Amino acid sequence: MKPRFLYLFAVLFGLATASIEASESASPSHADLGAAVFKLSTIDGTGKGKAGSAVLIAPGKLLTTCHVARDAESLQVHRGAARLTAKTDFMDIEHDLCVLSAPDLLESVPAEVATPGELKVGDEVLAVGYPRGRKLAVSKGRLKALHRYGAVRVLQVSAPFDLGQSGGALFDISGRLVGITAFKTVSGGDFHFALAFDATNEEVLTRQWEVVTLG
Repeated sequence: MKPRFLYLFAVLFGLATASIEASESASPSHADLGAAVFKLSTIDGTGKGKAGSAVLIAPGKLLTTCHVARDAESLQVHRGAARLTAKTDFMDIEHDLCVLSAPDLLESVPAEVATPGELKVGDEVLAVGYPRGRKLAVSKGRLKALHRYGAVRVLQVSAPFDLGQSGGALFDISGRLVGITAFKTVSGGDFHFALAFDATNEEVLTRQWEVVTLG
């Protein structure tokens, strides 16, 4: 049976497909935000492709949304001309979080992670990703509300992100990772949602990548 959380993603929001560019571009003080954010391309068993984003959270390890990666038989992360092979290490289907492995990124610097629980309603946030698999887009907004789905906090933000940008990064104003951009309402507005990274910190960053249990 399909988990209710992913059912809501598929019916109401569907961020795994192509999109338009986000409306704001990065300011110079946040020009390095994209260093740990990659384009993600997937192909399933029928040859159908999806576009998304993924965030480097440890050397060689990325986090993305499972509704982009779950059915993939082929995964690539890329930026510019470089296209790197990745594979799925772990799927937390219920909470829509997937860990990917990309050995070619073992020497790359991961995103800095914020202290869990430090982000407060009203704080500024920045959404970073690759809508429609095109150029990097960065948009600014604020944390509007905090929700909870099981062990995972869901962050409601006004920072706009669009179709195909699922699996990208949500940073605080200091450039520290606080969440993974996931879905939005069709009407837009302040109803953009990210999966808080702090709910997965202990398991994702302390295990040896053999057995990972999120939530």
